[in-house]
Amino acid sequence: EKVKKKGIISPDDITFIFSQIETIEGINKELLKELENRLQEINEKTMIGDIFIKMAPFLRAYCTYCDNYDRCLNRLNSLTSTNEEFVVLLQEFKSENSSLDLFAHLIMPI
Repeated sequence: EKVKKKGIISPDDITFIFSQIETIEGINKELLKELENRLQEINEKTMIGDIFIKMAPFLRAYCTYCDNYDRCLNRLNSLTSTNEEFVVLLQEFKSENSSLDLFAHLIMPI
């Protein structure tokens, strides 16, 4: 949100870097909800495969995210080498987020 409000990088760069993140977040929330519901009624015969089968079409978003990951890193590297304001923002992000930088957070869905 800070990046959008301050206009430090272009909307195209924001979209490129964070594409599929909101989709993946929604998929993760739904998958977690399904698994938690199933675990409420767990016994020795409880299975979870049907949940993954149901979610399989949505999990393809991860493929898109993975396919774009290297290009995303290249864009970030380019921005950090040419945009000092962006570098400062990334340093702020790191200090606010458990000392993990944006690169570390972007690998998490993979």
